[in-house]
Amino acid sequence: MGGVAGRYPHHRCHQWAHEGASKAAQLGFVRASATKLTPRGVTINAVLPGNFMTEGLADLGQDWVDGMAAPIPQARLGSVEDIG
Repeated sequence: MGGVAGRYPHHRCHQWAHEGASKAAQLGFVRASATKLTPRGVTINAVLPGNFMTEGLADLGQDWVDGMAAPIPQARLGSVEDIG
């Protein structure tokens, strides 16, 4: 499970506690659902997206955005076009 708080400890991660908590909640729900429904032949999948460029991130400044994009193999944040 990844998130801004886990990947960027040098970037005021306390401001991203809600992001980490929401991803953990999603993952927990999916695991619990899979445990309950798999015996009935139901397959459970989840997509926990990474960082996407938003107006909120743009407001943090280019240095912040560059720091978030640095460890990503494509060296960029996601965009609406990536989702399709």
